Order: sequence, then structure tokens, then C-alpha cells
Amino acid sequence: MLNDNDLASLRKDKKYQALLAEVKDRQPLSVLKKSAPYAQDTVKMDTPFRYESKDSKCLSVVREYFKLDSVAGQGDELSKIINLLHFAHDNMRHDGGNRAFAEMDAIDLYNYCKTTGKGINCRQLAISLCEMYLSMGIPARYVTCMPVDPLDYECHVINTVWSSQLQKWLDQGVLSGILHGQESLLLCLQEIQSVQPRERLSPQSCRGRHPPDTRRLR
Repeated sequence: MLNDNDLASLRKDKKYQALLAEVKDRQPLSVLKKSAPYAQDTVKMDTPFRYESKDSKCLSVVREYFKLDSVAGQGDELSKIINLLHFAHDNMRHDGGNRAFAEMDAIDLYNYCKTTGKGINCRQLAISLCEMYLSMGIPARYVTCMPVDPLDYECHVINTVWSSQLQKWLDQGVLSGILHGQESLLLCLQEIQSVQPRERLSPQSCRGRHPPDTRRLR
């Protein structure tokens, strides 16, 4: 609406300006800025949780099937996290309108993509990448992101991965690659919510929040 030359004659019109302000207020970044802080976690500390060992039978099969030791490379932890993300992104096409008729695991979903030539939805992509991370001993989980509008029934599913190198959770979206802050910081969900134009980000907001060996589900 701002750059369309066909609307140039309307830009000084008061009704048009009011409409433009209303539309701007509904843009994703504007909605994000007005969002309330995350609710306090109500998970009880007396319910311990441990991630499945990467040497478990199921995760060992995933690691060996995709040759993930080779995919991840010999670099530091962050380079491995990013390499695994790109591997999933490059080999499993996204199609938000298609729920693959397959088992909800990385190997079957991967084979579905390769056999049919079709894509899979964001939840199935996130489940696949989550299993790849877990098979490499990197704590990860998938998170369903719900819209603010209660009448909007769409959602998006992403991964969040624990980095012991940075001591915080990192948001990983298979569709858009890895999210970076204004100073090339890798962001967690809380930091993404706090992003505002021309503001500096604090890398402390997600550090030490719920260490991966307690209270978090696969």
C-alpha cells in the first residue's frame, strides 16, 4: 500500500491514511510488539525429565540412516546445529497444505518426500529435525506457535534447540533457516518476541532457562 504507484493519488486522503494506520497496526511485527510476556511456567520441579539417550536404539538408527556424524561435521556445536538444520531444509520440501500419509518419524517422512516428490507440513518437518538433533545428543523439542487472533485456526511449528555453547535455547525454523539478531546473535523465542527496530538485544534473556536435563518434554 505504501509502494503501489496505483495508489499514489490516495496517499494524502485522510480516510486512506486512517486505513493505512489500521493495516499497519495488524502487521506481524506490530502485533508481536504488543504481546504480553510469556506466562510463568507451571511445570512442577518434582517431575524430572531426561532426554532419550542418543545411543538408544531408535535414535541410533536415525543417526546412522542419515549419516548425521558426517552431515554435522567436525566443527563446534553451533556449526553442527546449523548444518543439521540445512540438511533437513534441503532434503525435505515444505508443503503447508499437505499432511503426509506416513509415520511421524524422520526416516519415514524423509522417504515419503523422496518417493512421492511431495512436501510435508511444518509439524512433520519439525518432528524430523527434532529427531535428528536428539540422535546427535543435542537437546531439542518442537513448539507449536499459535496466532493471537482466536478466530485464526492456523499455526506454525518450529524447533527449539539447547546450545550448551551459548547456554540458552535457540529457535530453529526449518522453513526460514536460522534466525539471527541484529548483532548476529542466535535467538530464542523470548528474544524474538522482544525484537524491536533499532533496539539492541540482550543475549541474557534465555540463558539458563530450564536446563535441558529437567522439566522439558521431547
